[in-house]
Amino acid sequence: MSDEQDDEMTALKAIFDDAFEYGRNAAHEYTGKLTVSVNVPAEASILMAGSIESDGSRAGIITRSISALPPVTLFFTLAAAYPKGAAPQIAIACVWLSAQQRAELARQMHETWTHEPDVILFHCADLLQNVFDRISVAFPLVLADDVAEMVIEHDRAQQQQRFDATRHNCGICLEDKLGAVCYALSCGHVFCRACLTEFFALHINEGNVAAVQCPDHACIKFGAKLLDSDIVALVGHALHRRYSEIVEKRALDTDPSITWCPRRTCEGSAQKDAQYEKLAICRKCGYAFCFYCRRSWHGTGQFCAVDNHQRITREYSEASDEMKRYMELKYGASTLRRIVSDAEQVQETNRWLEENTTTCPTCHCSIQKAFGCNHMTCSVCGTHFCYLCGAYLTPNSVLDHFNVQGGRCGNRLFEDLGADPEQLFLDAYQEEAAAAAAVVDGLH
Repeated sequence: MSDEQDDEMTALKAIFDDAFEYGRNAAHEYTGKLTVSVNVPAEASILMAGSIESDGSRAGIITRSISALPPVTLFFTLAAAYPKGAAPQIAIACVWLSAQQRAELARQMHETWTHEPDVILFHCADLLQNVFDRISVAFPLVLADDVAEMVIEHDRAQQQQRFDATRHNCGICLEDKLGAVCYALSCGHVFCRACLTEFFALHINEGNVAAVQCPDHACIKFGAKLLDSDIVALVGHALHRRYSEIVEKRALDTDPSITWCPRRTCEGSAQKDAQYEKLAICRKCGYAFCFYCRRSWHGTGQFCAVDNHQRITREYSEASDEMKRYMELKYGASTLRRIVSDAEQVQETNRWLEENTTTCPTCHCSIQKAFGCNHMTCSVCGTHFCYLCGAYLTPNSVLDHFNVQGGRCGNRLFEDLGADPEQLFLDAYQEEAAAAAAVVDGLH
């Protein structure tokens, strides 16, 4: 052993720290390993071979750029005569270098010692660090699948370390923070992890899934979509499931052949049956129901009871030809024609009732006046009311309503009767007097 070997071990440990390990073997020789990170050129990339097809060809070849490669490890043993009288015994381990390339590096190290016998382990480390300057390496590197995955994982880890140590400005809270508490979305924009989690969770819980996207203005402008992996990483699997369900439901809502299970505890999707147009069976719970009226399956021979006839009729009458075809697919052409016909009949009936009857203010029955004055008594509930305006009338003071000068019904008690107004007024007065007398008699 020599002081030169001791000094070299001490110096290498001070320089490389944990990357350098050494000790002594049974022959009391220094032995150890030095792990060296290499400088990777900008054009570095790897070629991942896909699966082998039946004809022997490769499918799905992928080229991927990388910024870091797994380190090269130098194993050494120093004989007692090293450094002046014996060369170091060297072996090189590296998953992405071929055996021929590793042998060439070892040859260059031995040649360096041969030209000038001296301590050379630091020189060997420098050679490995700049390996792409010392040997010919063509990009992309062609690697086996397992090695390629190892290289990619190392590259990701190195990128994450650099990201964690760098400060980034969050566009939500507008603060500069270390990457260790930030998250880089798939689009490349960086925000606080806490800000993104709160932002996405709020919109998902409110059902506003369209807002679950990168908050950067550029991504909002172009409608850039997030990867599912980003959403899972930020809000967890439970909220991601809710997000996916809402997105799926919004997409299916635009398909006229899809409807939703009417069971409130399910709400799974269902599609029209190929054989029975009205039949729909929920994909989630198996419930069979009518596609058009959404009630329990009633067979093909029964008409559907569809709600909101007036709204559907109005939408159908105002719709374009394309929208009408969509509605016919949604509700069924025959059912839709029946709804429109029924609604038209109802509208015609309502129009006639409005023009020819007055509604009782108490029971809301429609009353048609066949003859007589405009003081009406409902045949259903006995309420006294004005046939002209529908106002409630007090039984013992009916004439007060028709004696209001300038009022809507003033002097119109006997309007449109075709009889002597004075006689009709006298009859009405006597009728009112008799009603008042009956009330007085009832008090005695």
